[in-house]
Amino acid sequence: QELALISRQSEVNRHTANRSQLEARLQRNRARLAEAKLALERSQVVAPFDGVVASVPVAVGDRVQIANVLLSLYPLDQLEVRARIPANYQAEIQTALAAGETLAAQAQMGSHRVSLVLDRLAGEADPSGIDGLFRVINGAGRLRLGNLLKLNLRRPLQQGLVPIPFQAIYGNNRIYLLKEGRMQGLDVDAVGQYFPTDAPPALLIRNPRIQAGDQIIRTHLPNAVTGLKVKVVNS
Repeated sequence: QELALISRQSEVNRHTANRSQLEARLQRNRARLAEAKLALERSQVVAPFDGVVASVPVAVGDRVQIANVLLSLYPLDQLEVRARIPANYQAEIQTALAAGETLAAQAQMGSHRVSLVLDRLAGEADPSGIDGLFRVINGAGRLRLGNLLKLNLRRPLQQGLVPIPFQAIYGNNRIYLLKEGRMQGLDVDAVGQYFPTDAPPALLIRNPRIQAGDQIIRTHLPNAVTGLKVKVVNS
C-alpha cells in the first residue's frame, strides 16, 4: 500500500509538467494547422481582373516558391494595338491629337470588325514614320497577343476632296477630265483612301480646278494624252 501511495504521489507531482508538455504540443499542432490553412489559402490564386491566360509554366503537383511565375494573363479591356503611321502623315496626326480630335480606326478579324481609337503616339520615331497606340473600343474578345491586323485609320476632316475609282488615276497624281469630247490631263494630290459601306473603296484626290459636274474618265487607256478624242460609252 505504501508503494502504491508513493506511485500515486509521483504521478500527482508530475501532473503539472505533463500538463505543460501537452499544452505545448497542443499549441504546436495549432500552429501547424494555421500554417496549413494559410498554405491552402495561398494555393488558390485569384486574378484581380478578368482576362485571358496567355501561358502556364507550371504543372499540377509542382513545388513552387516565392517569385515563381505561375501563369501569365492580360485584361481584355486594356488591350492596345500598335500600328505604324507613315512619316508623311505624322505632323497631321500630331496636330489633330493636340487639338483633342478623336481619330477612329477599324480592323477586321475574319468577318468580325474591331473598333479602335488612336490614344497616343510612341515616344520615338524614325525616317519611315512613328508608331501609334490604339485603344480597343469594341471587339476585344476576338483579339489575342501577337495578332496581325490590317488597320484603317480615319484621318482628320479635310475639305475639297473628291473620291474616284482607282482605275482613273495615272501614275500617282494624274487624272483626265472629259472636255468637249477630248481628254484633258490634270495633276492632282492623292490624299488617301475612302471606304464607303455600300460601294467599293475609292481614292481621295484634291485639285481646286475640279468643279461640280466635271466628268472624270475612269477607263484606263494605254495611250492617254491630253487632246485625245474619246467617246463615252458608260457615264
